[in-house]
Amino acid sequence: MVIEICAYSISAAQMALDAGADRVELCAAPESDGVSPPFEWIAELPVELQARLAVMLRPRAGNFVYNSTELQQMETELLQICTQTPVQAVVFGILNAAHTVNAGACVNLVRAARKKQTVFHRAIEQTPNPHDALETIIEGGFDRVLCGFDL
Repeated sequence: MVIEICAYSISAAQMALDAGADRVELCAAPESDGVSPPFEWIAELPVELQARLAVMLRPRAGNFVYNSTELQQMETELLQICTQTPVQAVVFGILNAAHTVNAGACVNLVRAARKKQTVFHRAIEQTPNPHDALETIIEGGFDRVLCGFDL
């Protein structure tokens, strides 16, 4: 069994890892259901703990339909994480206007993640057909899916 804890601060991440969590999903802004944490938070953790992080890539609260500027921001954050840290995984989900998985944008980030694991998050819960969404996510090369219901 793998224990993964969602943490909304660097101190919460540190406590979870010190208490034996296998992995921590690091986010900011719990009142918004999580957005990308500041890069400085990641850098504050010792390297051996950074390697046990899954970092949220979400430029803002609200829906998961992003414009080109927001997608570029996600890619910039991803490249910084991938080239400057030993972080284990990145967590994101991108939908299009019809609330189906935006396969093109997701594949772009999955490829940019290089050797980092990629996790599609609860955006799947906003899709009209989660089973179809799951197939698109699998075809897109994601390693894991986080959601609050059985698929």
